[in-house]
Amino acid sequence: MKQTSTSMTSPDAKELYRFIKLNHLQIDQLGNCSNFVVALSGGLDSMVMLRLMLELRYQYDIQFSAIHVHHGLSINADDWQRSVEKYCEINQIPLQSHKLSIEKAPQRSLEQIARDARYALFAEALPSNTLVFTGHHLQDQTETFFLRLARGSGSKGLASMTAISDLPNHQGKRKQIKLVRPLLSLSKGQLQSYAQSQFLEWIEDESNQDTHFDRNYIRHELTPVLEKRWPKIGSSIKTSTELLSKENELLGIYLSEELAQLLEPGVYGFEALNLEKWEKLQTLKQAELIRVFIKHRTSRAPSRNVLAEVMSNVIASKDDSQPKVVMSDFTIRRFKNKLYCEQIEQAPLPQLMSCSPSNISGNSSVVHSHFVFPEGSLYQNKRIEIKLHNSITLNESNTLVVRWGQVGDKIQPNQSSGNKKVSELLKQLGCPAWLRSRVPLLYLNDELVSVIGYAIAYPFQSHIELDFSR
Repeated sequence: MKQTSTSMTSPDAKELYRFIKLNHLQIDQLGNCSNFVVALSGGLDSMVMLRLMLELRYQYDIQFSAIHVHHGLSINADDWQRSVEKYCEINQIPLQSHKLSIEKAPQRSLEQIARDARYALFAEALPSNTLVFTGHHLQDQTETFFLRLARGSGSKGLASMTAISDLPNHQGKRKQIKLVRPLLSLSKGQLQSYAQSQFLEWIEDESNQDTHFDRNYIRHELTPVLEKRWPKIGSSIKTSTELLSKENELLGIYLSEELAQLLEPGVYGFEALNLEKWEKLQTLKQAELIRVFIKHRTSRAPSRNVLAEVMSNVIASKDDSQPKVVMSDFTIRRFKNKLYCEQIEQAPLPQLMSCSPSNISGNSSVVHSHFVFPEGSLYQNKRIEIKLHNSITLNESNTLVVRWGQVGDKIQPNQSSGNKKVSELLKQLGCPAWLRSRVPLLYLNDELVSVIGYAIAYPFQSHIELDFSR
């Protein structure tokens, strides 16, 4: 979604309509209408955003809904949920409410955990091509800038929030869900004045006064001191973040074009980065392209430590080693001079799945069956057709099942070979060690008859047919 250099100058429905039109938010390049949803906490910012969207509905007949997340972190959370539900009911705004169970984790702030959980919920609950409107304003941008500065962020991080961005969640990115922040250029004072003019009521989260939270410390302790010395520092930071955002957008276009020259299908069609081509590039460009590749796959930029570990322990490893770096649900590995970043091995697989033919006692010369591979299998969501010729003695007690992980079982792949362990066969045929337990194995009456996609046991080759597209 291409952004236009525009911002709202006041909390006004006409300004919001102009923002939507200039950024082509209503209809995408394929002519599909967007789904508008307001992220509604019940606080000042989100209530102003909701009211503006309501005015938009009255004036321009633009439809929208709202989503509320009950984080369970405040004793008042139930009251907040009832409050937003009542407001939406009175104003006939479709609302979905969700409750989360947030648990603390080491080395992660509660703010970050809650935000990631909220975004994961958005990705799960909202349909594809949804635009999630938030009430982030100028002070939020200032706080984000200082948080990023304190963490040692580079120019990308210091650009802070943009008016339109991908939902920072892998599933959300796949579903093309966007975060839209029309109010970024407006001060909190402007939002308060608008809210008062509309007789809005909003929730005051008591945790907003707790300076143990980094964002609250910046809001209550740092910003007032800076504004006393430089009254327009918020506007100055806004200008800087906009410049950094434009520079990073240009750099992103350049790096994406470079990355496209390095990407190619790897094993099983997984997207991989060609390290032979990559090694010929300048050192500075190499690190940036690895960062972009990982973000492209995971929807999150790797930290400097993760990037350094990938560069030194994975890419620089020997060909016969199997190093890996785990980032969130993704695993970054090297295989045959290609770099992979996949989450397939994280998905649980069933112990077995039955695909016994339903017409096993029929009179047909060929008995048909089919099977759809589950998530996490190498051929996930693909359908395989199985044909059993009646030269195999079939009866009601036959069992036809698919199992995973039995790499110690043996199979005879051809007439001249003896029995081979599945692990040895897969290694010989070029299957990476980290994927071998994900290869589906077909058993007839507990006898291994096929390593699917690789071999059918020689004694069964004239009796069983498997047909599927990788």
